[in-house]
Amino acid sequence: MLYLNWANIITLLAISFSIFSVYFSMSKNFFLASTMIILAGIADLLDGFVARKLKRTAEEKLFGKELDSLADTIAFCITPMIFWYAVFSWDNFITTLVIIFYNACGVYRLAYFNVHELKIQGNKKFYTGLPVTYAALIFPMLYTVYVLFNSLKIPYMLYHAPVLLVSFLFVSKVRILKPKGAAYIVFPLLAGLVILLTYLWSR
Repeated sequence: MLYLNWANIITLLAISFSIFSVYFSMSKNFFLASTMIILAGIADLLDGFVARKLKRTAEEKLFGKELDSLADTIAFCITPMIFWYAVFSWDNFITTLVIIFYNACGVYRLAYFNVHELKIQGNKKFYTGLPVTYAALIFPMLYTVYVLFNSLKIPYMLYHAPVLLVSFLFVSKVRILKPKGAAYIVFPLLAGLVILLTYLWSR
């Protein structure tokens, strides 16, 4: 099949994890839904690593970039909000506006990156604004916090605050150093810790 390589297969795997997350969210199995979002994040981390190891034509690189951006929209814009909505069973106009705002900021961030890409300063590379892929860890971590403190009966509306903060960071001018090297080890380890804590605290 045209453009089919290991990097693109991993990208498609990230989409698959996202669909599984939606399924588990609708089934009220929030532990597995959260885990699937994390796995989508790990797949996104790996596809870029694998892509850089492949010999690709300019056209193949462009296709991979577009595929990755579309996958990020599904995995880190739409899926986390379905998960978040399902966790709290929100059904009001304000929540709908928050979800629309988050997705609008996320998609805008992806479009901005497709045009401007990374900023280079010396031997360091920076993102402008928070990459949407960070949602793969942010929302599972927030869910872990929710599980831990659920007994305190914190008003659900307060959980809109981190969603709005992340949304603003997507479109902000803050510079985020591009992870490299050790990040490919640290992120999976941190993700594994979040999965473990969520499992233990939700029992």
